[in-house]
Amino acid sequence: MIERKVIEVSLGAPERDFDVSVSVLGERVRIRRVGTAGNLSLARALVKQYDGKVSCISLGGVNYYYRLGERKYPVPGAAALACAERTPVVDGSGVKKYIEPEIIGRMQSSGEIDLRGRRVLFVSVLDRYDSALRMRALGADVWAGDPLFAMGIPLMLPLSAFTALASVTMPLLSRIPLRFLYPHGDQTTAGNATGIRGFSYIVGDIHLLRRRMPSRLDGVTVISASLRPSDETLIQSRNGQAIPLNRLEGMSLAANVLEAVLVAILGRVPRGEDYFALLEHLPFGYHTQQHIDKNAGPV
Repeated sequence: MIERKVIEVSLGAPERDFDVSVSVLGERVRIRRVGTAGNLSLARALVKQYDGKVSCISLGGVNYYYRLGERKYPVPGAAALACAERTPVVDGSGVKKYIEPEIIGRMQSSGEIDLRGRRVLFVSVLDRYDSALRMRALGADVWAGDPLFAMGIPLMLPLSAFTALASVTMPLLSRIPLRFLYPHGDQTTAGNATGIRGFSYIVGDIHLLRRRMPSRLDGVTVISASLRPSDETLIQSRNGQAIPLNRLEGMSLAANVLEAVLVAILGRVPRGEDYFALLEHLPFGYHTQQHIDKNAGPV
């Protein structure tokens, strides 16, 4: 069996690097993570190094865009990392837009979570806007923690208020360099934030959460991708519960890595409907009844 290869070039800490081989949809995929501790120049060099040598390259710790509804705001420095000429480079935006909201809906249907009337804090609405909308549609009282977790401003806002504020401020705030917003290297050390109370669920990027994680998580369920055993242990040590957004052969994959794996298997970047079809065949326990067309063209 031919083993496809995926490389994650991450702006995160090298301490979280891994090199594993998994079986997905009958294919073997080798996944390797290389952390650069926020070094954009090194990340760009790695993308060029692996161009043409792997099936897909994923970017960790950075999105191409911040999303607010249909509006997109380019992330400073991100476009420079899409420098491969032969290999697709993905950031996980397709998984966040299509697969993760669907998984959340099925968690609700299965009874694994109960969002009705519960307060939910998103670590970053700009990172997972579609999941925030899905949770609100399922009856949750959704709040945005972007000012707190990204910038250290002790402010959390209801989703509607945050959307109104962000629509005015994002043209300016989106120009802030990524190093001031996203934790890299030793910035991922677990914090002991206070003042985060009254939420049943905290949802989003585990790295952003770790930096300003509440000192107590009594009665709180953390829903996140890329959960490592050390993350789950930390959450449990603060009396919280952890639920991964996906788990593949015992691993919880970051959205960008999962998207790269899907690209490697399909041989192309998935279209919107492809993600729902793929979810039927992924061993996550949440199923649809759709067919994957590997021969369909790109978006």
